[in-house]
Amino acid sequence: MIETFEQAKAVLQDTDEEERIRVHAAEFLAENGTAEAANLLVAALDNDDYGVHWAASEGLAAMGETALPAMLRALVAADCSPRVIHGAKHAFHTSSSLTVREETKGIVAAMHGPAQTIGVMQVANELMIKLSIS
Repeated sequence: MIETFEQAKAVLQDTDEEERIRVHAAEFLAENGTAEAANLLVAALDNDDYGVHWAASEGLAAMGETALPAMLRALVAADCSPRVIHGAKHAFHTSSSLTVREETKGIVAAMHGPAQTIGVMQVANELMIKLSIS
């Protein structure tokens, strides 16, 4: 049973831990709702375990506007993986925040384009500037 933020963080980052326990850790972090939890969940989007990836994406969606800066920072990173893009797309599309769903429509559209990574980086960067996220 996960009872603290630090415990959830350690479990989520432990790739030797069972997937179902890591999923529970992601869910715990999403309920925490902090920017630090969002950063951990964004990192988990690039996880090989699909359940962990999905739980992170669902958690970010539930966090709404709190998760937006962490997701945008990940999308403008030069090493942003397709898994992170996929997870962010789901989180944006199903976000609990109408503001996030509206503000990220351009990013979601860019995720379907031929130059996906470059287009996503550009649109995410523009949104970061608009929202004064550094």
